[in-house]
Amino acid sequence: MWWLLAALPILHVQIIPRDPFADRVSWLSAVYRRVHPATRPATVRALLLYREGDTLTPERLRRMRAFLETSGLFSTVQVAVETLVSGLAVRVETRDVMPLSLFLDVRGSPGAVRREVGLEDLN
Repeated sequence: MWWLLAALPILHVQIIPRDPFADRVSWLSAVYRRVHPATRPATVRALLLYREGDTLTPERLRRMRAFLETSGLFSTVQVAVETLVSGLAVRVETRDVMPLSLFLDVRGSPGAVRREVGLEDLN
């Protein structure tokens, strides 16, 4: 981890967003993505505390990881740093939280009852 001491610039940031069911149950993942697409890379990139060209420090890396983990948007956050010839490549992989909630709503008056069942997107 000599790059932590070398103050190398970030040359490339790769964002890999995943849905909650990625790599688990393929049919459930497909259904989930139809209702709620995975967080876009641009959304994750906007939350980062660094950009290409910035110098990556241990403090900046720690703060950025903690910020993403406590944002409430992701269940897991993984950050990998690779040393290149003239700088660093950073890979940020996130897994979305389950932002969908099943609801049941029953309303009405005697003789006229309305029932509704559905999924609600909490984002």
